[in-house]
Amino acid sequence: TDSNFRHFLTARLVLALGTMGSGFVTVAAIERWQVADSTVGIYTILYLAGQTAGNLLFGFLADRLGHKLSLEMSGLISLLAFGMAWLAPSPGWYFVVFLLMGFNLGAIIVSGILIVMEFCAPEKRPTYAGLTNTGVGIISSLAPLLGAWLAGRGYGRLFALASVVNLMGLLLMRFWVQEPRGSAERPLAIK
Repeated sequence: TDSNFRHFLTARLVLALGTMGSGFVTVAAIERWQVADSTVGIYTILYLAGQTAGNLLFGFLADRLGHKLSLEMSGLISLLAFGMAWLAPSPGWYFVVFLLMGFNLGAIIVSGILIVMEFCAPEKRPTYAGLTNTGVGIISSLAPLLGAWLAGRGYGRLFALASVVNLMGLLLMRFWVQEPRGSAERPLAIK
C-alpha cells in the first residue's frame, strides 16, 4: 500500500508550512533590533554558508543513513531557528538563526525530493515526485501568506507558531513515517 507515502507527504507538507516565517526573520531583526544594513549582509552570508554546508553534510548523511533522517534533522533545525528568532534576547542570536535556516534549506534541497524515489518502483517515480512537488509547492505558496497575516499581529506569534508547526512536522516524520530505503518495489531481474 501507499500508506507510508501518504504519511510522508503529510509530514512533508507540515514541514513546508513550518517555513511560514522565513521571509520575515530579517524584517523582524531590523524592526526589533534596528540592525544595520551591513549586519543584514552578514545574515545573508551566513544563510548561504549554512546552505552550502547543509548540502554537503546532509548529502553525506543521506547517502549513509537515509533521507528520512535528513528531513527529521531539517525539522529540528527549523524548530531551533524559529524558536531562537522568537526568544532571542539580543540581535547576536540572529546570526545563528540565519546559519540554521541555511542548514535547513540545504537538507531540504538534498533530501526533499530524493526520498520520494525510495517509496516506489522506478515507473511510479514521476507520479510520486509530481504529487510531492505539487503539494509542497501549494503549501509553500500559502505559508508566506499565513506568515504575513501572523506578522501583522506580531513576529513573536509568527515565530512561535512556526516553531510549533515544525515540531509537529518533526514528530510526524520521526514516528509516523517508516524509513523507505530498501522498501520500494523492485522489478524482478531477468536472467
